[in-house]
Amino acid sequence: MKYDILLAKLSLLLLYCLLACPSTASAQNNYDDGIIRKRGWFVFSAAADRTQFLTDSSMQSFGLNFEFYLSRRLSISYRFALGNTSEGSFLGRLTLGSYASSFPFRAALQDRGQNSEVLMYAALICFVLPDEIAYNIPMGTNLELGLYVAPAGALYLSRKDEYDALRSCFGAGVKFKIHQPPLVLTPYVGILQPYGPNPLGLHAGVLLGVRL
Repeated sequence: MKYDILLAKLSLLLLYCLLACPSTASAQNNYDDGIIRKRGWFVFSAAADRTQFLTDSSMQSFGLNFEFYLSRRLSISYRFALGNTSEGSFLGRLTLGSYASSFPFRAALQDRGQNSEVLMYAALICFVLPDEIAYNIPMGTNLELGLYVAPAGALYLSRKDEYDALRSCFGAGVKFKIHQPPLVLTPYVGILQPYGPNPLGLHAGVLLGVRL
């Protein structure tokens, strides 16, 4: 019941924000003149988030988020964070690509032959695979609505008296990017679902960043 009430409140908050913002058509007219007009923005942010799973377990983390705007609308992000779970396990959050890149990288160091260059390129390609992709909709001169999907996240769990575990996970949600140069404040809410027979989680957090 408490999850239904929480989801209802979040839905009402989202509806209020959408109705309170200027229309998308009006915002588009001011878009090129606003502070969101340039391509290739890089945003470096401190991040804090919490996930509440339907099994009453939870986790929270603090870390760094790197976002790069490929265009006015499209951006990619990378998240690296440390935290813990309600069961007392250590939690590390990273991108699945950065974890996958360690295998060809180690192979290249051990090979030191003709294949080492190919392996290093493979490691680089894996590393730059983003954790998150967002489509950003201008809602005003200083506000963006970011619809994001994060299909390549990874959670590293270190448990007491148990083997460590790496879980890949899927996430999706909405971000409210409030631009106040040089700062960017981004509260967000969404879902987080580790792949496999794992519980669904309600995911929320905030980013405070600087445009570079």
